[in-house]
Amino acid sequence: MMSQTVVRSRASLVYTVAVLLALALTGVFLFTLWPNAQTLYVRVGEDLIPVTVHGRRVADVLRELGVPLRPEDRVIPAPEAPVYEGMTITIAYARPVVIDVAGRRRLHFTQATRVRDILAEVAVTLQPQDAVWLNGRPVTGDALLPPAVWRRPDPTAAWVRVADPV
Repeated sequence: MMSQTVVRSRASLVYTVAVLLALALTGVFLFTLWPNAQTLYVRVGEDLIPVTVHGRRVADVLRELGVPLRPEDRVIPAPEAPVYEGMTITIAYARPVVIDVAGRRRLHFTQATRVRDILAEVAVTLQPQDAVWLNGRPVTGDALLPPAVWRRPDPTAAWVRVADPV
């Protein structure tokens, strides 16, 4: 009878220690990590997404959320900026544009919206005799890209073609 009491006492002691340890760890989490959590918003296109994060700078928040960025993408405020409760981080992803110059194609990511500006980014200067097409239609260098159709993970690419007239 005595040995059963000892076994029950030990089991009860182990159970009590485990519960106390779990409560202590929960307390450490609540009093150290939870107060550092901040709710802020991330805007991508028209979407405004509320998030709760622990990062102290915009770059930390984007890394914590697993947001992939290209060098051509724009983040406002700057990645080095500190975060604060209720702030909005805006991400303007660069738009993919397929550029075809004299039969040579390349994929380029840009924030530009005019054909001439996009071509200048890749060191292409339009000449008066050049023919320019945007998504299969003849345009001038001042033509604006149509609004991007955003799909996850990338928006649809616009096609810019430059060639000498035939």
